[in-house]
Amino acid sequence: IAVFQVIIYAGAIMVLIIYFLMLLDVKSQDFKKTYSSLFKFGGPVLVILTLLFVYKLYRVLSGQGDVFLEMSSSVNPRVLPESFGSIKAFSEVLLTKYMFAFEFVSTLLFAAIVAVISIVQLDWKGRKNE
Repeated sequence: IAVFQVIIYAGAIMVLIIYFLMLLDVKSQDFKKTYSSLFKFGGPVLVILTLLFVYKLYRVLSGQGDVFLEMSSSVNPRVLPESFGSIKAFSEVLLTKYMFAFEFVSTLLFAAIVAVISIVQLDWKGRKNE
């Protein structure tokens, strides 16, 4: 359930970021003056983080393991039922036990999307009148 909600939240945040970027006037000179130093600093940081991610991904996929992912031999994992992780079991739990939470989160995200769209439309109407 937690993974499913994280995926929903991540998708909603990506949509909000896209709408926020649509509100910015990227072509203006003020924007370029204000944020040009961040682009100079962000490029090398992006390259370093990308290389680190690729290195970690290579270590995990090549079977060399990762220090952070290795389990201690003293840990005894809990035995899970055979149906654990199946779509049927997940949907049964989601639509019975966690029905209210699921509907609440979906309504909240829908309201956020409607609010962002209305803000963007107000901004576009204001630009047309100028």
